[in-house]
Amino acid sequence: MKTVYLLLLFFGIAACAPVLQPRPADSFGENYQEFAKRLVWQDYDSAAGFMAQDYRHDFQEKFPQRGDIRILEIRPEEVLFEDPEQQRAVCLLRIDYYRLPSNTLKNLKIRLEWEFREKGWKIVSPFPDLP
Repeated sequence: MKTVYLLLLFFGIAACAPVLQPRPADSFGENYQEFAKRLVWQDYDSAAGFMAQDYRHDFQEKFPQRGDIRILEIRPEEVLFEDPEQQRAVCLLRIDYYRLPSNTLKNLKIRLEWEFREKGWKIVSPFPDLP
């Protein structure tokens, strides 16, 4: 009788295993927050690590080392997962920034596409210009 209970317990746990596996969407918020934090702290080299290889150089060109861009805040307005596996997401963001020597605060809404890859979430769209 103990064997039957052990088998039922084993199969019960095995049936729940797919439910317990983390989904890519579960780690999206962490990645987005880290990317946003790097931009606000002007750690553009680390922020570039979130860009897919195709867009990394262009991103680094937009944030030169001279530091004329100051991003104050990045707020997500909407995140839409595009596929049932939740491995692609579109994130609509609102960025508050200013470009030196001006001190006029600008506000821009941008759209970034993210994709879950082997090493985590990457941005697979170009980062827009900050006028």
